[in-house]
Amino acid sequence: MTTFKRYFSVFLTIGIVIFVLGCALTLKDNFKWHNVIAFILAICIYIFPMSLYLSQQASIVELKIIKSNENIITEIEKISTTKCNRENKEVKNGEIIYSMKNDFSAWLTNPIKVLDHGEYIILEVPRAYKNQFNNFL
Repeated sequence: MTTFKRYFSVFLTIGIVIFVLGCALTLKDNFKWHNVIAFILAICIYIFPMSLYLSQQASIVELKIIKSNENIITEIEKISTTKCNRENKEVKNGEIIYSMKNDFSAWLTNPIKVLDHGEYIILEVPRAYKNQFNNFL
């Protein structure tokens, strides 16, 4: 599932809950169609922009970092775990993957991947965290 679809499904669920609560409150007082239409419009205005913006921020950006010292992977790990809140560390096929601890958060967000190629490192990070790793470039 793409990043946009994951965020869209989450915000759609939130919108549906808000819609049901709004309709229940409308039925309690006086049912008016313009209130229901207003709820639908408000939810659509909420769902699409938030899904687009957050999926854009969560999209993966590749950074090529020249290995200037041997401690660079330790520094990347420190930034990934503290500033980017990626608590799980997994090593697979020569790459280090930092992901969220919570299953829902791990599903919703993209992990940080570190690929060591000897003289340089390829980092795959969400666009929102690109600035955290700019000091290595």
